[in-house]
Amino acid sequence: MRLRLAQLEEQKSRFLRHVSHELKTPLTALREGSDLLAEGVAGRLSPRQQEIVVIVRENSVHLQRLIEDLLRHGESEFRATELKIQPVHPARIMDEVADKQRIALQARGLNLHRTGGDFTMQTDPDRLRVVLDNLLSNAVKFSPKGGNIHLSARESTGMVHLRVLDDGPGIDASDMPHVFDAFYRGSARAEGAVKSTGLGLSICRDHVRALGGTIEIGDGRGDFTVVLPRGER
Repeated sequence: MRLRLAQLEEQKSRFLRHVSHELKTPLTALREGSDLLAEGVAGRLSPRQQEIVVIVRENSVHLQRLIEDLLRHGESEFRATELKIQPVHPARIMDEVADKQRIALQARGLNLHRTGGDFTMQTDPDRLRVVLDNLLSNAVKFSPKGGNIHLSARESTGMVHLRVLDDGPGIDASDMPHVFDAFYRGSARAEGAVKSTGLGLSICRDHVRALGGTIEIGDGRGDFTVVLPRGER
C-alpha cells in the first residue's frame, strides 16, 4: 500500500511538472508580446491601449506566479532535504525580489520601503528568495491601492529577522489555525483581480523549516516575520 501511494504521489508530481512546463511556453510569449507593445515596437500606443497592455502584462505575471507556486509546492514535498548553504546578503535578495514585483507594485500604486539586510548570513539563497517573493506577493495582493509595504531585515543574537508588513486587512482569527495549510485561501479578499492558489504561505513554511527557522504572524495588519539562523560567518 505504501509503495502504491508513493507511486501515485510521484505520478501526481510528474503530471504537475509536465502541465506547468507546457503552460510556461505560451505564457512567456504572452509576456514578451505585451512587453514589446508597451515599448512601442509595433507603434505608439494611445493611453487606453497602454492601460490594456499593462493589464495584460500584470495578469500574465500573476499567472506565472500561480504556476511557479504549483511547481514549488511539488518540489517542497520531494526535495525538502536538499539545501545549498552559502554566504548570502539579505539586502541583495530583497532587492531582487522587489525588482521582480516592480510591475505589480506600480500597477497598484504601492510604495515599497526596503530597510536593513546589509550583512552576510549562511543560508540557501534560492529558498530565501522563494520565501520573500511569496510573502511580498501576498502583501501586494492584499494591500489597498496606494498603500505601503515594508520589507526589512535585521540581525540579533545570531538570528536574522526578515519582516514583510503591509496595510492590508490582516488575517481573520478564524483563519489563523489554517493559514499555512496548502490550498487554503482564507476569508480575506485579495485586492487584485487574480486569485491565488492558496499555496504561497504553505510553501514559505516548508522552506523556512528546511532552513532551520520559523515564520511568525504579527497582530493587526498583514505582518509576517521569518526568523532564520545567521550561521557561521
